[in-house]
Parts: sequence; C-alpha cells; structure tokens
Amino acid sequence: MTTGFAQPPTTESLISNFTYTYTVKAVLLTWEANYPRESSWRIMASADGKKYKSVGQVWGSNPRNPHNFIFRLKMTKAADSLQYFQLYRKEDSHWVQKGNCIKSK
Repeated sequence: MTTGFAQPPTTESLISNFTYTYTVKAVLLTWEANYPRESSWRIMASADGKKYKSVGQVWGSNPRNPHNFIFRLKMTKAADSLQYFQLYRKEDSHWVQKGNCIKSK
C-alpha cells in the first residue's frame, strides 16, 4: 500500500488533507473541505501531469463527517499508471480547480 499527500493548501482552496492510498484493489482519494456536504466534485487524473481525464465524481460528503470527502477508483492497469490527481468543485455552472495531489515515486 502506498500513501501520499498533496501540497499544503492555500487559503483560497479551503482543501486540506488531500491524500491518496494505493491498494491492490483500488486507489482511494480522501480530502477535507470547508464546503457544504452537498458539494459536487470531479476527480481528474493523469499519468504524465499534462493530459488529465475525468475518472469520476463525488456528489456529497461522508455522512458521518460533513467535511470529509472520499473517492474510490477500482484498480486496473490504467489506474495503476496514474501519478497525478486534481480536484474540481462545481461552483454555479462551472468547475473550479481546488486541489492537486502527486504520487510519490
């Protein structure tokens, strides 16, 4: 299992503890945010840090902790090659980047 941490959050991002965990079965991304529990998030991923693609969305927070968000990506050969992750939050009618996470090598 490999675990990594994002760069320190900035005050405008309001994202903290953006981490990933690689297991045999999945990549698990978790983060905390000072946004309402109904927040919608898009997760983007890249193997090279240049070309990103959407790998999924989160439509709300953890019911037990309203500021804790979780995304699970099933492990495949393609998922195993992902090194970079970005978080986007839906604000009004557009997506705004809120966080970055880079896998340690």
